[in-house]
Amino acid sequence: MKKSRKTGISLIVMLITIVVIIILAASIINTVIYNNPMDNAKEAAFRSDLQEMKYAYGIRQGELMAKYKGDKYKIKPEDYDGVVFEQYKDEVIALGEGLAYLGEDKKKQEIAESMDYIIGNPNDSILKAFSDWSKDDFHAEEYRTKITKMKFITNNKVPKDVIESWDVSAKRNGSVMAWILDNGNGEYELTIGGNGKVIANKRIGWFVRKFVRIKRGRYESIRYKYDNKYEWYV
Repeated sequence: MKKSRKTGISLIVMLITIVVIIILAASIINTVIYNNPMDNAKEAAFRSDLQEMKYAYGIRQGELMAKYKGDKYKIKPEDYDGVVFEQYKDEVIALGEGLAYLGEDKKKQEIAESMDYIIGNPNDSILKAFSDWSKDDFHAEEYRTKITKMKFITNNKVPKDVIESWDVSAKRNGSVMAWILDNGNGEYELTIGGNGKVIANKRIGWFVRKFVRIKRGRYESIRYKYDNKYEWYV
């Protein structure tokens, strides 16, 4: 009778031990899968490289602005040679508006965006950034006070009958163009055309500032329409 009781207790202890081992094994597997030390090390290295490139970009941008006496539109893509590390040539590009991560890796996109990189792909039509002191292109006083309408289209071919047109792409490659048309009443219509959808630069806050003749409702529909932290204009 005593022997049977001891056997029963031993079986219970063994079962409890097996359950504990299974739980511990599951915990270890979960840790390895979701907190892989190798993945964490790669992410840390990637973040460090992005930071170094961002630092190099800042120094180069200051040198170029001094070289061209503050005229950023004279900066050429080759002026940024050496800023992006060789191993990232297919993923990162230096633009006049900042560094852009063009890869499709979602985790890298999150890291790059957290470090104020522009996110996109090589074929995106990205609108350049504007500031409070922007007075060139359609922000010139003669246009800004007369523009009553604006629209965004998925075609960057400039019509022949425009008053004036400008390359307003972040890449300065003509992928986003802007032009002014006169409606015949002394009022102007602004068109922003992209080679496909136009993606607004993250630094878009001053885009329609001081355009006093554009209704506020229209401004809000443009300013705040966004998807995945981009602002899309179509």
